[in-house]
Amino acid sequence: MRILPLLSIFLAAVSLRAEYLLPPNARVAVIGDSITEQKIYSKYIETYLLACTGRSDIHVFQFGWSGERAGGFAARLENDLAVFNPNVATTCYGMNDASYRPYAPEIGAEYEKNMRLVVDGLKKVGVKVMAIGSPGGVDPDYFKKNVTGQDYNDNLSHLRDIAKKLAEENKQPFANVYDTMISALTKSKAALGKEYGPFGGDGFHPAPAGQLLMAQAFLKALGFDGDIGRITIDMKGPNTASTGHTVKGLQLGSVTLESTKWPFVFDADSSSAGSNRSILPFTSFNQDLNRFTLKVVNLGSAKAKVTWGTQSKEFSREQLEAGVNL
Repeated sequence: MRILPLLSIFLAAVSLRAEYLLPPNARVAVIGDSITEQKIYSKYIETYLLACTGRSDIHVFQFGWSGERAGGFAARLENDLAVFNPNVATTCYGMNDASYRPYAPEIGAEYEKNMRLVVDGLKKVGVKVMAIGSPGGVDPDYFKKNVTGQDYNDNLSHLRDIAKKLAEENKQPFANVYDTMISALTKSKAALGKEYGPFGGDGFHPAPAGQLLMAQAFLKALGFDGDIGRITIDMKGPNTASTGHTVKGLQLGSVTLESTKWPFVFDADSSSAGSNRSILPFTSFNQDLNRFTLKVVNLGSAKAKVTWGTQSKEFSREQLEAGVNL
């Protein structure tokens, strides 16, 4: 059985929840400090929005600024965003706001004050949807500042809680970047050792593996349910597909699809932190955001080999009846 996705010129709708959070003609501003300015997690967000939703009315621009704190963006917000006119924004501040020392109440108070200015400023320029992000975390094995990585993560966790509070107060989605990153870091270190560095060589400017975790947190906050496609092949009856896909034929065990929504594609290297694929065993990106499900019913044999592109895998009749994520 072979799956051959083909390009189609037709447009498809995204899930209702994501449509609600991303309005028609969405203009998404990705905002933050030098971590955002790396233009990696913003690229992953843009790729997902353009390739995985079936929509052509989404525009993305990143507004990262090296060394910036929330107060710095509040000061430049109106001037810098005016030309783009965003109606959706993601924010990721806190790494610099935490001041590279253990947490103290004045750090939290200053961060909260400036993030309130950011939220109010975004409302003023017409942003309707804000995925208010927490800061990420640091890798204690690589983080070399005047504070230990453990103590700095404690500091950042306080700012996470403040960002969550502001999101709830303003009835906006919260992107839990911190927990998404720290959870995957802990699991990956246990499996691969302390040399594995998804948060980059300095422990806080993430490599592509860590940047994928950031994109994951923001995409989940924006409401995407990960249902890229559902294809049902009935060996004795009609074949069906979810919105964005059309089954064009089933001949000689080969299924041909026309698709306007594609799964998110990862780098090839499965071991280096310089590859976003390497973090996949330690996070739920594919389960939460990247499900392209094939279901086969009325299969005449106990098992079947599914080939999609150059990849092949064998599944039992029971697995195919339940559905497998390609």
